[in-house]
Amino acid sequence: MGNLRCPVCKNELIESAQGMLCKKGHRFDRASQGYVNLTIGSKRRKSGDDKAMIAARSLFLGQGYYLPLRDKIIACLGSMDFHDVLDMGCGEGYYTHALAEHFTASAWIGVDLSVDAIKFAAKQDPHVTYVVAGISDLPIQDQSLDLALNIFAPIFKSEIARVLRVGGHAVFVLPREEHLLELKENLYPEVRLNPPPCALVEGFDTRFIEDIDFMINIRSNADLRALLHMTPYVHRSPKEGLERVTSMNSLRIRASFRILCVTKSTKSDV
Repeated sequence: MGNLRCPVCKNELIESAQGMLCKKGHRFDRASQGYVNLTIGSKRRKSGDDKAMIAARSLFLGQGYYLPLRDKIIACLGSMDFHDVLDMGCGEGYYTHALAEHFTASAWIGVDLSVDAIKFAAKQDPHVTYVVAGISDLPIQDQSLDLALNIFAPIFKSEIARVLRVGGHAVFVLPREEHLLELKENLYPEVRLNPPPCALVEGFDTRFIEDIDFMINIRSNADLRALLHMTPYVHRSPKEGLERVTSMNSLRIRASFRILCVTKSTKSDV
């Protein structure tokens, strides 16, 4: 593969039928579902999204509510040239799978700390290399990628700068201020609008910024509950708001996103 590195010694990992091995003999076996776990030490303890969160996302996204966003990301990437691609915090692989089906690349890699999410992703798409690992310390070789995707994941700018080649691109998908506004209006007595996180990276030039807004009609109580469980609001909302939303059978909600692409212009890390 040439993109992955050993989490122990940082040497290149060589892929085999059984898993991955570095020149110092550190070995990582391939699970029956096809993924490789590259976490070590305390990081191997179960973390990341649990099965309930993954089931909620799979149910909601499987209904096609975010298809306009998926198609917009595909359109934005259409003018770009890339060969080695990483999806940081890929979850259960909804966007990874869609993009890998649409674009031809030498390597597609999906990384997430949740074993349950990576298991789900690997079952759906054997053509993507799925890896259990944290995105704050990626098991990726320096300057080995053309494209790093970050779709609603925490942003670790120094890691993005490290793994991208000069001329490589990072694409961030971020929620905008009014994203899920109507859901929040039903959850909270007073709604605060949160601006998108800053994803500008030192040593990178802005290639494009695209905003997309659309309304979605949630069609069932199950879909609305799934959306709620995809968000942090399920743990942070007052009891009255949660009871109100979980009793609804439909709701018209605004979806609002920003797609930001930056291009690495220097070899210096952040």
